[in-house]
Amino acid sequence: MSGLWWKSLLVAIASFVFLAYGVGRTGVASALANPVDRVHAQDESIYANASLRMAAQGNWLTPIVMGRLFLYKPPLLYILTALSLKAFGTSLFALRLPSLLAGSVAATLLFYWCGTSRGLWAGFTAVLLLLADPPWFTFARLCYTDVLLAAFTVAAIFSVTRDPRLDTAPARWSFIAFSAAAILTKSAAGLLPLLALALFAWLGPREQRPPWRRIIEVGGWVTLLIAPWHLYQLIIHRQWFWTDYVQVQLLQFGARPPVSGSLEIAAWFYLKRLFLTDPTLCVAAAIVLPALVIEVRRGKADARLLACWITVIFASISLFQYRNFPYVVMLIAPLCLLAACYIPSKHQPCIVIVLALILGLKLVPSDRVWSLTFSASQPLAAAPLLSSYLDRGRSNELILVDTDDEFCSATLPLPRVRYCFRDPSHVTERYAPYYVDLGITVPAAVFDDLDRWEPVFRSRLRAWGLNSDEPIATSIVAGNNADVVLILQSHPESDFYLPTNLQPAILAAAPSTHTIVPASANRFFLLANRSTSRVRPWSSMLQ
Repeated sequence: MSGLWWKSLLVAIASFVFLAYGVGRTGVASALANPVDRVHAQDESIYANASLRMAAQGNWLTPIVMGRLFLYKPPLLYILTALSLKAFGTSLFALRLPSLLAGSVAATLLFYWCGTSRGLWAGFTAVLLLLADPPWFTFARLCYTDVLLAAFTVAAIFSVTRDPRLDTAPARWSFIAFSAAAILTKSAAGLLPLLALALFAWLGPREQRPPWRRIIEVGGWVTLLIAPWHLYQLIIHRQWFWTDYVQVQLLQFGARPPVSGSLEIAAWFYLKRLFLTDPTLCVAAAIVLPALVIEVRRGKADARLLACWITVIFASISLFQYRNFPYVVMLIAPLCLLAACYIPSKHQPCIVIVLALILGLKLVPSDRVWSLTFSASQPLAAAPLLSSYLDRGRSNELILVDTDDEFCSATLPLPRVRYCFRDPSHVTERYAPYYVDLGITVPAAVFDDLDRWEPVFRSRLRAWGLNSDEPIATSIVAGNNADVVLILQSHPESDFYLPTNLQPAILAAAPSTHTIVPASANRFFLLANRSTSRVRPWSSMLQ
């Protein structure tokens, strides 16, 4: 057993080095979070903005994004990331360090898990499957909640395998701690370990399943651990917490998303994309699935626990109405366990060699979605343009119209950033209707007369417990090109970042207050003639 611990330590180091190598080459939000649909990792900009602010200003319990309270999720990711930024400086490596550690720790747990129950070859199989999985590889190298949540879930379920009844204190308390950490990472998604344990208490072998009083006890302790933050926000920021955390994140996105998104059935949406990004894992899991079913029917505790875990995750992401490919990350670790544990032992040495070759193949730059390099193969075209703008050191606010930067500009040390969307259907307003009342999202007509409206919005924000005007008009909704031109004319001291299809309308308006500066074939800047130089507040950038 001591030899397995040393091998596990080597696996942890190797996994971390593998995941961390070149992590700083891909800018914030530049990777593809959904390579099948070519969707960039926009959420990383939001998480980075909150973490940078937390590291610089404190306020560790309450995430703030662009001046507004951001209580859609608990703060554990932001806290860990902010601590990393304070300890190691402002860099992409520090920003992504919590995810890197989570990804490598999960790999180590799978290795030890399989090594103790099925042997070393099974452990190596699990690690190679996990590290070669493109979604896992991508999200372990981003400032995202998903791999952190998955790692806490793996650790919690691993505690159950050590003592299925949770009779011993180490198993019981480790499960409680990791389950609480999962909830403090991603809200209701963190309930997955508890739900899997409850299902196992119902379907597990009678002599090995935990009694229901133990489930209630564990649930009570988890509740006590997560209660302080939830009660604090409910008392101090009641309206923000209830609206962000409950009404929008859980009820609106869970039951009636503001946009329809994909019309595919949820189960097919995730299975299709998981197969396209990692056919090796899907085929391996499908081949050994009958072996799992046989073990389940025989009443094997580990098989039933794994089946309960997979069932709870798949049912949860299928029932949640908002389609979001990163949710599939929660399935990857249990599928790796399934494949590694139920491949016949006589074939495992050969399987490990084949998987090592497949991992090498996936590292070769390719335009295939199953390649480990594919998610970083289409960087944001806006990133170098905004970097060049930042180097000008201008003091003006920047208004990005129909932005193509995935909000990475929110992580740059600019005086003020606003986003304007040509949105005649008012989809922007449907995402968070209360932002309109608070003045965070405003129509173009209101922004044109912002001086008159600011006191009204400031008063409403103060009533919600936020004594700041920073979030006012961070999002502007324009109905058409004419609205954009009026915004330009009413804000002669603002800089603009615009798509080139707006250039004819801008030229027709002939703004004498601004100068057109071409940026690329698709974008140009409109720089106010009046500006003063300024000093960057940060010595190093997230670029």
